[in-house]
Amino acid sequence: MLSGYDVFTTAKDRHLLVAQRAKAKELWPALGRPGAIAAGGALLGTWRPKLGKDGLTVQLTAWRRLDRRTLATLREQAELLACSRAQALAAVINGDPPGRGKSG
Repeated sequence: MLSGYDVFTTAKDRHLLVAQRAKAKELWPALGRPGAIAAGGALLGTWRPKLGKDGLTVQLTAWRRLDRRTLATLREQAELLACSRAQALAAVINGDPPGRGKSG
């Protein structure tokens, strides 16, 4: 999980990271920049934190189905994020990749 302003995703040549225009707009909106899901040298989607009464929820929006290992790693990263914010991790919600049913 990379932050919305990670050096990797804010470089001048960031257009080389995401070729599809719709995905680039999702990752780099004008306001409210999400974080990026990265694994194996590729960007796989976005993530957003939301603080609620039960703690921190992390919403994942994957651009393709994520395997169990990647999901487990993302959960570990979400737990570290919650801890760094002195919050409990309420949930990690894996949204649907476009054109697919529920995953994870």
